[in-house]
Amino acid sequence: MRKSIISLLGAGTLVVAGVIFTGFGFLNFSSAYPEEGEYSSWLSKIDDSTKINSLMIPGSHDSGALYSIAELSGKCQDLDIAGQLNVGVRFFDLRLQLYNNELKVIHGVVDESLLFQDVLSSFSSFLKEHPEEFLLVSIKMEDESVNSKLSFEDALLGEISSGAASIWSSSTILPETVGEARGYIHQLSRYADSSIGLASYDGWQDPDGAEESNSFELGDYLYVQDHYRLTDASDKQDEILSTMAHSQDDDSRLHLNFLSGYLTSSFPPSYAPSIAKTINPWFISLLEDGKQAPGVYIADFVASDMCEAIIGGNYVA
Repeated sequence: MRKSIISLLGAGTLVVAGVIFTGFGFLNFSSAYPEEGEYSSWLSKIDDSTKINSLMIPGSHDSGALYSIAELSGKCQDLDIAGQLNVGVRFFDLRLQLYNNELKVIHGVVDESLLFQDVLSSFSSFLKEHPEEFLLVSIKMEDESVNSKLSFEDALLGEISSGAASIWSSSTILPETVGEARGYIHQLSRYADSSIGLASYDGWQDPDGAEESNSFELGDYLYVQDHYRLTDASDKQDEILSTMAHSQDDDSRLHLNFLSGYLTSSFPPSYAPSIAKTINPWFISLLEDGKQAPGVYIADFVASDMCEAIIGGNYVA
């Protein structure tokens, strides 16, 4: 029988890459670990009273970015939205542009041939079949509107109203517990002057230099690590580990720990794959060695093996 962990168990000190983890939990996978095929409903086994900030949650960076320019720049995922939902992803990073009064998914200058309405359809179908789950969805205005009279948020609200009104929370704060969150989509708003969702635009840091770290508190509710311009993979690993340690000392914030990034020196500039091929297997091994910490882990090319490792940190025998 499974039970959820509300805080990490175990005591002692762990040092990884110079980062000290005090009271770091070592949770061994056991018979309580979700079986293959259960990832589409893994939150159903988590107690209602469990704090969302105490969970380990799989997330995808640039969730709708399945296409590249000449296979060089743009693609960040292999699985589509439905595929990500089914392997356990519960945090989605959507980058949108308002174009001809319609919201579409883009990544930089790359049109990802995916409409926001299609994403909403996938979300709605999933939560209809799995009402015990919940989704965290970051909405970023990726580029200026083109040939549109509506504001970005008016267009967003209109499309939500027609495609997901019954399951989209209009709250400006995140729910505290799993029970409060179930069955709904909870928005993080990465655009100016938002009236719904957790305001996450002002204060989101984006340093120009690859040598600069990028971890910061964002208001009262979020701690973000989004170091994506990288000179080498070790800098990213250090910041991931530091954020994991921070999440154990600060349970008042949801920790968004981005595993994504690109090497500024990569040639040809394959961008997302240039760092994912190193970070993803390293991070999976880290978790399989029993080194877990609360947070949302947001990855490029998220797949079932990564979700399995992350989700496993939420269960003990």
